Amino acid sequence: MKGLNACFLRNAFVIFAMLVFAFLSTSCGGGGGGGGGNPTPEETPVAQILTPDKDMTVYEGEPVFFSAYTASQKDWTYDWNYGGGATATKGHTPGNVTFITAGVYTITLTVTAGDGSAKDSVKITVLQTSVDTDPVATIASPAGNVCLLYTSDAADDLLCVDLGGRRIIKKKRSFTQQSPHP
Repeated sequence: MKGLNACFLRNAFVIFAMLVFAFLSTSCGGGGGGGGGNPTPEETPVAQILTPDKDMTVYEGEPVFFSAYTASQKDWTYDWNYGGGATATKGHTPGNVTFITAGVYTITLTVTAGDGSAKDSVKITVLQTSVDTDPVATIASPAGNVCLLYTSDAADDLLCVDLGGRRIIKKKRSFTQQSPHP
């Protein structure tokens, strides 16, 4: 019985080794003929923009984070072209890129490996930031003295005007608690 078990194990090991060899031959360049056939995954570049994963809209000066799918291949190069909205960069993760001028930009990632290359792109629409202007108010009635309180993120302004004489009675800035009454 001992001899039978040893023979069985040896034959099982030989069959296992043949299966492993057959698998490796077909998955690493197409068996038998010395490497011809289809390119291996290591030779075929893949370009995939991971972030942003779809077209997006931002305001001027707002950063956009860029990154790409990365394979474990050290010989792949990653070239980013921002369509004129920013300076071109290299690397799989250029990080934050800021667009300072309003417009629509097509961002293209080109991945190159050996003689092959692949591309992916995404559109970034950059909107002009609004210009903060002072509000304009016109008071038609009443005809006496009027006080206006204007509140903004920067400061609070109180303006009291004598409408009959068309002159400013009181002007005060930056109230923090309550607005004074004239």
